Amino acid sequence: LSGASSAAVTVEVSATPVNPAVSGDFTLSGTTLTIATGSTASTGTVTITANDNSVDTPNKMVTVSGTASGGGVANPSNQTLTITDDDAAAASPTTLTLSTNAARNTAAESAGTVTVTATLDRPAGTGGVAVTLAAGNASTATASSDYTLPGAFTITAGARSATADVTLVDDAVDEDDETLVLTTTVSGLTVNDVTLTITDNDNAGVTVSASSLTVTAGSEVTYTVVLNSQPTTDVTVTPSSGTPSVATVGGTLTFTDSDWNDPQTVTVSGLKWGRATVSHAVTSTDSGYSSLTLPAVAVTGHAVVGGNTVSPERPGTVRVTAPSGLYLILPEVHADTPVAITTETDPPEAPPGFRLDDTVVDISGVTLGTGETATVCLPTAETGETSLQRQSGTGTEWVVLEPPPGGSLTGFACGVTDRLAVFAVTVELVRPALVLSTDALTVTAGAEDGTAYTVALDRAPVGSVTVDVTVGGEAAGLTVSPARLVFTEDGAAQTVTVTVTASTDAQPGEATLMHDPSGERYLDDADWSATLAVTVEKDDGLRRQARQAWLARFGRTAAGHVAEAVGERLSAAPAETAKLTLDDADGLGGPAMLAAQALQRLGGETETDARRVLANSAFEAPLGDGWSAWGRGAYTEFDGHEDGLDLDGEVWTGTLGLDRAQGRWRWGLALSHSEGDGEARGADERIRLDSTMSAAHPYARYEMQDGRAAWGMLGWGEGRLDSRTGADASRTDLEMRMAAAGIEGSVGKVESGRGTVALSLKADALAVRMEADSDEALPEVEADTQRLRLRLEGAGQCELESGGTLLPTLEAGLRWDGGDAETGLGAEFGTELRFADAGGRLDAALSARTLLAHEDGDYEEWGVGGSVTLRPDAAGRGLSLRLESMHGATDARTGELWDRHDLGGLATDAALADAATRFAAELGYGLNGPGGRGTLTPYASYERRDATARWRLGARLKAGDHLHLHLEGFDRDPRALEIRASLRW
Repeated sequence: LSGASSAAVTVEVSATPVNPAVSGDFTLSGTTLTIATGSTASTGTVTITANDNSVDTPNKMVTVSGTASGGGVANPSNQTLTITDDDAAAASPTTLTLSTNAARNTAAESAGTVTVTATLDRPAGTGGVAVTLAAGNASTATASSDYTLPGAFTITAGARSATADVTLVDDAVDEDDETLVLTTTVSGLTVNDVTLTITDNDNAGVTVSASSLTVTAGSEVTYTVVLNSQPTTDVTVTPSSGTPSVATVGGTLTFTDSDWNDPQTVTVSGLKWGRATVSHAVTSTDSGYSSLTLPAVAVTGHAVVGGNTVSPERPGTVRVTAPSGLYLILPEVHADTPVAITTETDPPEAPPGFRLDDTVVDISGVTLGTGETATVCLPTAETGETSLQRQSGTGTEWVVLEPPPGGSLTGFACGVTDRLAVFAVTVELVRPALVLSTDALTVTAGAEDGTAYTVALDRAPVGSVTVDVTVGGEAAGLTVSPARLVFTEDGAAQTVTVTVTASTDAQPGEATLMHDPSGERYLDDADWSATLAVTVEKDDGLRRQARQAWLARFGRTAAGHVAEAVGERLSAAPAETAKLTLDDADGLGGPAMLAAQALQRLGGETETDARRVLANSAFEAPLGDGWSAWGRGAYTEFDGHEDGLDLDGEVWTGTLGLDRAQGRWRWGLALSHSEGDGEARGADERIRLDSTMSAAHPYARYEMQDGRAAWGMLGWGEGRLDSRTGADASRTDLEMRMAAAGIEGSVGKVESGRGTVALSLKADALAVRMEADSDEALPEVEADTQRLRLRLEGAGQCELESGGTLLPTLEAGLRWDGGDAETGLGAEFGTELRFADAGGRLDAALSARTLLAHEDGDYEEWGVGGSVTLRPDAAGRGLSLRLESMHGATDARTGELWDRHDLGGLATDAALADAATRFAAELGYGLNGPGGRGTLTPYASYERRDATARWRLGARLKAGDHLHLHLEGFDRDPRALEIRASLRW
């Protein structure tokens, strides 16, 4: 310091590598320097040790910075440390090796390019190494038609490799795979060639555009034939008809190497009804096409007989296609008989419960013999229960025709009949749909009133419809009333209420209510039924709510303990020696604390809970070769409130881990054990809750070259949950799954000619799921919690032309909690701009801060302030002045956002009290102390906070670093005189 400090000053020292330096290039031993009150220099040392290696690299830079706290002093200026390299340059290369990026040095000709890499055994010297690729004598591929080599390329000085692309030619010829031997000649170097295999992607073949055709006598249809690859000689395809009396084809198709991909047309001419097959013969001296077998084309021939189109359907039958869209399949003996088909424009009335299609036809002209049947198919766009019906001779009854073997044709309703001189029509049964008032139902076991829903039909039924309600599934003890519902034609708007009850001893689970309707005119069909999912729950009241609330908080706390332990472990540098740290809540020191506890036990006092003794204690033991063992303890108390339930508890967690640092990675496995107990209180009930859980947590951290690091961990655990309510006790198994991840480090710098502002980020996320099994009294319970934390800090230094220094800082924090416990969002932003003159006597600062707390949507906390400080000279003599004005709290609390167990209570009365307007001033003058020893500073100060003002008069005597004496009087009621003294030796 330029002058003695009025209070103790702590400086946290950090070292940041400057690219290309990384954190592994040096080791930082010790991070804290302390300047005692009244001193100008620190005690202790911080050591930066350069890590030696055997690699010739450029010199590297390390930025050493410090963060000062206490005493109102500014952060020290950053220093730059240069690590000089002491290794000799490597020897010249002797070998050049060629390689490709193709798997097994094999690439399809359609790959486009293949990247060739030329690699030296040592870095290239000055001027680099020029490489020109050539094809070796063993190559079978042909230049330009199969490949193109790149131009010369260079491995630059200091580098070991360079790349260039070989371009492959994708032709259409079906050929054998080829090889390309890549080599080069470089003076003074031994070259290792590489052989690239180029695989062909073409296959000889012929594509026929059709597999079946229909042609009417006297007309023509066509299809096309084309080759799949370019032939080396002409290819001839000759189509021929297997039944020339039904259909004929003509013409021979010839394909050359220039028109092989132009489709050529085959014409099929129809002669009569029947079936034919067109086959294809292929001839060529090209080995790829000389033995090909092509698929045949099936041809169906139609003919017009008596105004109707006749075609073969199956052996012994023909199909007549009428203009009305009707298909009539007749025995073959009636193929040439004219069929009369007329459309009924005014069809008879449909029977109740049926709807007639738009087309009703009358078929006549064909008399079927004994044992003969015909199949009638009428087009229909209807889906569902659609059938073909025939009106009886009396005209008063419709008869359903049985569907043909194999079912109806697609888009048609078909039926088999033994007579044709009748009306035929497609009809659809009009069936009302079941309408349930809900898709799912929850029933509480033992509830007298049960749970009700309604059942209705969406339209009036034909006749009466009965709906039977039955219970399916494994859940026993369910009863429905009524179990049979009856709907009539007069009750179209009728709605029936069904009540579902569960017996007191019914077990939690899932069931299904099945509703099966039936009626005189309705066929049995599963599509007409309806189902309703039912969940049976226990009437657990407060106990279920308490279990879920406890699970959420116990799981969040236990997982948070492990995540914090692993996160801190991964952020800290590995210890070089074994360390043991014991919790020291009373400031006694580890041995003194243990001795005090022993004395308490000897005096008959209650023994201290060992879990609390070990909370916040830690150990680390290096095991060699990068391995380390470590452990952490943690203890947290919490309370919560939700929906008339008050919950408090405590959780202790012990974590043991084993990991290894290897290069940029650190990975390991942690085992944790957590215990928790607490109490839930409702209006008339108290529930004691105890939990234990053991878990395994694999974790890893990766340190990037830019100084940032990322880490992640998973967790699987099992345990038990005990709950007691009066004389009732319950024990169930627990299961935990968790995941956590984080990132920290520098996120960049803003540099200018005057200075630099460095930004750093720390963020993590945590997600936990807890599940408790059901027991005889309580159902299965699960709880989820999530947490997201982010902290951004920035600090800079800007040298002014006037000789002064600007020191800007900023700090931002974000915290989000979600899930089944306390939830919400908290955010804070703060900034400060400080000026220090070159002489160190004048200091000025402006600061601002705002805080938003999620648990109170109307709560905002903000502050703004400024100060000016004039210090005496280095000996403490001369005028001193400090002016300070602020509104609200200006100290950043992002650390509190990060460290809090949850964000409940962030908006406190104390925080509101800090939001006051304050002005303070102090004027003093440093004089020689008595006998010319030390410095005596008389001073006067004034402070005003809102409407309250206070004056102070006093003097400070500082004699070196050993004696400090402070005498002060102030005008509060009652007026008082205060004396403080400190002596160090």
